[in-house]
Amino acid sequence: MRLFEVDTALIIKMTVPITAHDNNNWPKNDKYLRLSKYLNEIKQDYVTARFLLIISRFSDLDLKFVDKRVKIIDTLDYPVVNIRVGLLKVAFNGFYNILDKIAYFLTDYLVLDIRRHDIYFRSVWFKGNISEKLIRPKILSTNNLSLNALYSLSRDFENGCHENLMSVRHALTHRFINIRNYQPENNENMSENSLFESTLELAIASRNAILYLLQFVYIEESKIEKQQKGSTMPIFAQEIPDNLKL
Repeated sequence: MRLFEVDTALIIKMTVPITAHDNNNWPKNDKYLRLSKYLNEIKQDYVTARFLLIISRFSDLDLKFVDKRVKIIDTLDYPVVNIRVGLLKVAFNGFYNILDKIAYFLTDYLVLDIRRHDIYFRSVWFKGNISEKLIRPKILSTNNLSLNALYSLSRDFENGCHENLMSVRHALTHRFINIRNYQPENNENMSENSLFESTLELAIASRNAILYLLQFVYIEESKIEKQQKGSTMPIFAQEIPDNLKL
């Protein structure tokens, strides 16, 4: 018997008022569809970054044509500059960007008072000055263990086991990282293997963040369901079939 993996990374259930379908702003004002739209992009970003990471390691795949006729100057410090390293760097940034999109999802779901351009994974938790570490009341009031796990993960990027990943991201995004296969190493000078290991670590952290987020929503929606008064009518979301994804 052949087994197929089933994608369970979905918003399993959500209670929305039927009036959400009664005006010209539908489907935007349907919370389930709006948040599912965010989740669709988060998952596609993850799939894309994962694909680039895998392709960068496929030694049997000839990618030399990509760099053909690209003039690379010999800077005499022996950097590794090629498409495989480029794929690694793009994959790393792709995984990291997912975290900020999760923060945007949380801001919408909990109706947090944050300006769109100020929403980041490291700061979405705090009210006022981030250095004061005052957790937002709406976040505290959920008393949700999965949200606590997501918060704990964010702290790991600040001063925990993933702190090095934040340093690498800042260097990749705002400065430069030299890939050189010899010592010594730091966040701006590292070997190709070190960058791969960091990207793989980040891929796992991003995956965990997505799962924590979905479990958080499931717990919150279960609370709402228990408190619901009056009748409800189940509506089932439609999936886009594989043949329409290209």
